[in-house]
Amino acid sequence: MSNRLNFGKTRLLTGFTIAEIVTVVAIIALVTLVAVPNFMKLYSDNQKSTCVNNLRAIQLAKEQWGLENNKVVGDVPTAADIDSYLKENIWDETASSYTIGHNLVCPCDTNANPTFGTSYTINPLGTDSICNIYANHRL
Repeated sequence: MSNRLNFGKTRLLTGFTIAEIVTVVAIIALVTLVAVPNFMKLYSDNQKSTCVNNLRAIQLAKEQWGLENNKVVGDVPTAADIDSYLKENIWDETASSYTIGHNLVCPCDTNANPTFGTSYTINPLGTDSICNIYANHRL
């Protein structure tokens, strides 16, 4: 009876045990719990940094406009005034409105068609421009 199967004494070792699988799943869950909030914070910090850099560009364009046009503190530039000093065209002269589809908007702006006007307020010379979306996005 050498062809007899001996189920009780030998076992084929294929695959993983339930304990091994549960351990791996628990480790992955733990790493996810730690990593996801950090990634969300990085994403939020990146959005704020982009907005502040946009505000910086607006401020520099506003100051350059004031210098080139002999303006004084308190004079208020329009979007059309500072448009030529910015890398992005924010003002459409023919339509007399803000252009759609450029990058000079707050990344947190949830409007369907965000524009420079929905994201930022230019303010007079001597006063920082502000983000209309979040008050903590400032220079």
